[in-house]
Amino acid sequence: MTIQTRAARPGRSAGASLGEADWPNPTYAWCVVGLLMLAFTSSFIDRQILTLLVGPIRADLGITDTQFSLLVGLAFSLFYAFWGLPLAYAADRYSRRWIIAIGVFVWSVMTIASGLADSYWHLFLARMGVGIGEATLTPAAASLIADYFSRERRGRAMAVYATGVYWGSGLALLTGGAVLNLIAAMPSLSSSAFAGFEPWQIVFFLVGAPGFVIAGLMLLIREPVRRGAVGPVDGVGQARPKLAPFLRENARTILTMFLGFSFLGVVVIGYLTWIPAIFMRKFAWTAEDVGFAFGLIVMLFGTGGILAGGWLSDRLIKAGRTDAPMRAGLYGGIATIPFAIAAPLMPTGELVLAVAAIALFLATSTQALPVIAIQLMSPNALRARLASIYFLFGSILIFTAGPSIVAAVTDFVFRDDQAVSKSLAIVCAVAAPLGVACLAVGLQSYRTTVARVAEWEIQT
Repeated sequence: MTIQTRAARPGRSAGASLGEADWPNPTYAWCVVGLLMLAFTSSFIDRQILTLLVGPIRADLGITDTQFSLLVGLAFSLFYAFWGLPLAYAADRYSRRWIIAIGVFVWSVMTIASGLADSYWHLFLARMGVGIGEATLTPAAASLIADYFSRERRGRAMAVYATGVYWGSGLALLTGGAVLNLIAAMPSLSSSAFAGFEPWQIVFFLVGAPGFVIAGLMLLIREPVRRGAVGPVDGVGQARPKLAPFLRENARTILTMFLGFSFLGVVVIGYLTWIPAIFMRKFAWTAEDVGFAFGLIVMLFGTGGILAGGWLSDRLIKAGRTDAPMRAGLYGGIATIPFAIAAPLMPTGELVLAVAAIALFLATSTQALPVIAIQLMSPNALRARLASIYFLFGSILIFTAGPSIVAAVTDFVFRDDQAVSKSLAIVCAVAAPLGVACLAVGLQSYRTTVARVAEWEIQT
């Protein structure tokens, strides 16, 4: 294989192939994963809390489902996606702990700014700012984890990190409804520092504040040696792979992988965004009831699913499957299809909850896998940027199309807020099979890419 390279500058890379170097202490490495998961949990609390506030925000700002979906999707994902690549470029070269710490600080400030919003566009801009801050996290975290864990253990480490999505989403739902009702029932707030703010605005203040502590904790992480990098700290003249030739040479692998996992991500985000609305509109559940019931489902089954996906990927790697993450995603995607379509159409809230739990477990089993797949198929010096390109691609499709297509079908096809369950089922019936098809088509090309990179790393 030929990977075009350039000379590495001294001080930019911390280690050549370093396969012979000792790995960091496992206990410390897992502590780092725990801190990164805590940050990821915080990011999804800040992100997911919006879906439980759909009723009061729509009422106060006078907006439609489609406009609300743009707050959940486009406002966040636009800047999350386009800032991701330059921030990942920095993560491939500079201190990843500082990049993450600054990002956590920024998204916490902008979450609090969301609570100050008194118009739709004010809130839209604040959610953009949240996206910029959160764009720092996963590319840098994935790069750190790849340097803390061997290839055989990365799947589990990435899966544990990725459970932050479902801890955060679940906690936002579980506590958000109760906090919203508690705030509304406290007349003393009218004479406090929160005087003049609506309950939904105060919720943003409360969920944004812990991020400042987490930002400080990120600075406790030690930067590990960069493994699989091409050139030691003092090794002038060592090869460094170039991004553009790598993308061209592996275009089929990258396209099928990105599309496959993104389409399955549409199912997950569609559920996290619109299942609460189904309970409140179709079955007249309160926000507190929805938060408790669906929040527990998201935490338990979302977390279980993503850990199961990482475990399956590791098992397949040990069995000699070089396409392990893609194959694990394919299996999970196939199993997801019937349950994802059926859950929104169930006749009672209890049945929706039960079938949605199965659908979420299966769909989320695919969602740690793209980053694992990128780690296995790319040189160290490209990992953060490739992860960022995936999040650029995936954010546009998952976070924008996922919420907004469901809302558009509800607003413009059915023209009935009560039809959101049908809209979600239709979107899942299209997105999940497309994801499965893309992963199936990409298996062979992914194996080829992994073999090329392994051969190149041996040669360098």
